[in-house]
Amino acid sequence: MSTRRHSPSPATDPPALERPEEISSLFPLLVERSLVGIYLVRDGQFAYANPAMAAIFGYSQEEILALPSILKLVDERDHALVRENLRRRLEGEVRDLHYTFRGRRRDGSLIWAEVLGTRADLAAKPVVIGTILDVSERVDAEREIRESEERFRLIVEGSREVFFYIHDREGRFEYLSPSIREVLGYSPEELVGRSYEEILDEEQPGDVRRLTDRALLEGKRQPPYPTVVRHRDGRRRTLEIVETPLLEDGAVLGMRGFARDITARIEAEEERDRLFEEARAAVRARDEMLAIVSHDLRNPLNTIRMGTTLLLEHEDRRAGNIHALEMIERAVGRMDRLIEDLLDVSQLERGTMTLRQSEVHPREVAEEACQLLARTAEEKSVTLERELPDELPPIHADPERILQVLTNLLGNAIKFTPEGGRITLLAEPEDALLRVTISDTGRGISPDELPHLFDRFWQGSSSGAVGAGLGLAISKGIVEAHGGRIWVESEPGEGSAFHFTVPHAEEDAA
Repeated sequence: MSTRRHSPSPATDPPALERPEEISSLFPLLVERSLVGIYLVRDGQFAYANPAMAAIFGYSQEEILALPSILKLVDERDHALVRENLRRRLEGEVRDLHYTFRGRRRDGSLIWAEVLGTRADLAAKPVVIGTILDVSERVDAEREIRESEERFRLIVEGSREVFFYIHDREGRFEYLSPSIREVLGYSPEELVGRSYEEILDEEQPGDVRRLTDRALLEGKRQPPYPTVVRHRDGRRRTLEIVETPLLEDGAVLGMRGFARDITARIEAEEERDRLFEEARAAVRARDEMLAIVSHDLRNPLNTIRMGTTLLLEHEDRRAGNIHALEMIERAVGRMDRLIEDLLDVSQLERGTMTLRQSEVHPREVAEEACQLLARTAEEKSVTLERELPDELPPIHADPERILQVLTNLLGNAIKFTPEGGRITLLAEPEDALLRVTISDTGRGISPDELPHLFDRFWQGSSSGAVGAGLGLAISKGIVEAHGGRIWVESEPGEGSAFHFTVPHAEEDAA
C-alpha cells in the first residue's frame, strides 16, 4: 500500500493554512476594504482612517488626517460627550466604550454615528482605536417609533374609550387604559390580572363569553357588539366592544380591543322608543275620540237638519221663522263639513283613506266644482273664469276626492279675493301629468306664512278666517295619495296661485 500523501481536493478539502507572517500581511487589506469605519486617534487627532471611515463623513482619507481635531466630525451638542469619553479611555478609567453621537459630514448634514472604541498602546503612548457605523436610519426609525408610541399613549390616555389587552385564553387583562376609572370606577391596576367575566352583569355573561371565546380560542374577529357590565358602585353600564385577536403562526396569543360607553345612547334610544309609543297611543286615542265624537255629533245634527227641512217645507210656516230656520240649516251644514274634515284628517294620518279610483275626465269634475261655488262667487261679486281645453287627457282618480280638492281651493280663493276680483281655474297637460292651477287676484300670502300653509289646524294670523284650518291639509293628503303634489306661489299684493298635479290614466296604468 502506498503511503504517499495525496494533494487535497480543491472541491472537498480546505486549503492548508499559510504561514502566520503571510496571514498577517492580509490585515492591511482587510482594514482598507472593510465596510465599517476604522480609525486610530492619537493626541486628539486622527492618525489613521480607512476609506469607509472617510466615506461616512464625506471626506477623503487625506482630508480626515489633516483635521486639527477629531471634534471637527462631531456636532457641537456632543463635543463634551466625545471629549469626555476619549479622556476616560486615554487615562485608563475604562478600556472600552460603546456609545452614539451626533456627527457632521463635510457638507454640514447631520448623521448619527455609533462608536465602539478601545484603548491601546502604540510606541509606549496611549491611543484609541475603534470602529464607526452610520446608524442614522436606525436612529430615525427608533425616534419615529418613540414618537408614534408617545402619540398613541397620549391618545389612549386622553380618550374616553377604554383600550384593553387580554394576554391569555382565560380572558385576564394585561393592560387597561386610564379611562377605565371613569367608565367603571376601577383603576387599571385593580383589574390587571383579573378576568373580564368579573365585571360582567349577571344577566348577560353568556353572549359576551361566547363572542369573546370565539376571538380567543378560534382567532376570529367579531363585529362590534354591546355588553352590559357593572360599575363599581353597582350601576349597570352598556359598553360596545371591538376586539381583535393577536395571532402568531396561526396561534392565538391574546386579544386587544377597546370598549365605548354607550349607556347614554341606549338610554336615549329607549326613551325615544317610549315616547314614540306614547305618541302613537295618543294618536290612536285621539282618532278614536274623533270617530266617536263625530258619530255622536252627526246623529243630533241629522235630526236638526230633518226637522228644519220639514218646517221649511210646511205650508203654514210663518214668515218670521223662515230666516231663523235657514240660519239653522246653514249652521248644520258647516258643522257637518267640519265633522267630515276631522274624519278625513284622521284617515289620512292613519293611512286608511280609501280612494275609489276610475277613469275621470278632468273637465267634467272642474265644471262641477265651478257650478257648486258659482252662487258663492256671485254673492261676493267675484268673477270665476275657466280655461279648460276640450281634449284634456283622462286621469285615474277618485272623482269625489278630486272634487273635494277643487272646491276647497276655489272656496279659499273666493274667501280671500275682494269684491270685483277674478279667479281662474286652469287645467293643462304637463308631460305625464295633469296640472291644475287656481289663481286669484287677492291680497296674497306673506313669505313667513307660506311654509305653514298646508299644516293641520294652522291659520294665518292676518287671514281673519273662521274655521278649523283643515282644508289645505286635507287637499295635500288627497293629492299625494293620488301620486301627485301640491304647492303655492304667492306674493303680498299680487294674488296667489295654487297648483296640483295628478298622473294621467295611461301613465298610472303603465
